Amino acid sequence: MVWIDHAPLPLRIELTDGVVVKTWPDFTSTTFARQSAPAFSHLGALQATVPAGTPENAVLDAIASVADDRVVSVGVFVVGYEPYRTGEKSDKPGFKSLLMAPQAWRFDGLNEQLYLDPFYSRVTLYFRSEHLERIEHWWNVFELL
Repeated sequence: MVWIDHAPLPLRIELTDGVVVKTWPDFTSTTFARQSAPAFSHLGALQATVPAGTPENAVLDAIASVADDRVVSVGVFVVGYEPYRTGEKSDKPGFKSLLMAPQAWRFDGLNEQLYLDPFYSRVTLYFRSEHLERIEHWWNVFELL
């Protein structure tokens, strides 16, 4: 994932075997061109330089060559987990096994279940053999440094 100038949406660049197979969303479309966020035009220009088939080294060079006066942030994402993150339901084959494959899921939340306003409220669900084994809820009212 690539953000430029703290844009609200990142450019996602999917790689398989060190080669670009897909980029999304389409920042070169008129939908993003009409918006006033300059970061979207920079993301569109970056997207145009890394079409499908581009080697990973060329992608990294393209990201590094974004203008010096721009803030560039790069993150990673796991292909296929997007429907889970967005709350989208899926009947695609393998979706349940994709969700159940990790041994644990962690999320921030459940603040409303506590009697005070916590600084942290993290819930971790642990799975074994496709069954929920235990739930841990860690919270603290202070930030620990």
